Amino acid sequence: MAADTNQNPIFDFDGTIEQQYNVKLYVENQNGCSDSTFGTLYVKAEYVFYMPNSFTPNGDGLNDVFFPVGDKISVDSYSFKIFNRWGELVFQTDLFGEDDGWDGTFINKEAPSDSYIWRVDLIDSSSGEEKSFQGYVLLAR
Repeated sequence: MAADTNQNPIFDFDGTIEQQYNVKLYVENQNGCSDSTFGTLYVKAEYVFYMPNSFTPNGDGLNDVFFPVGDKISVDSYSFKIFNRWGELVFQTDLFGEDDGWDGTFINKEAPSDSYIWRVDLIDSSSGEEKSFQGYVLLAR
């Protein structure tokens, strides 16, 4: 249980986990008069999106698949696409997760080491907001 003796206490809850907290505020003045109140606080987890900038699909079991990582991403309206330098679509999926990432192949052959463009369209499930991201990934063999 956290206690704070400051006049205006602040407590940071872990924003990565949705959790219910039972909180108690106890106050006492300089004359020894005191009071307290209780309440329940529900902390919602925050939306998170991360995309690595390189991967090495060489079969060693480490970093072999390129995929975004996140939390609070709606899987109902999700799109992940990879393009080569000429704008040709080399990979696409509307499934979210490591098992549904790009393995570095194109038309059943190993794609060459190069820089590729990615685009992700998604909905933040905590706010309902549509978001689009794009960037580059280096495929290194």
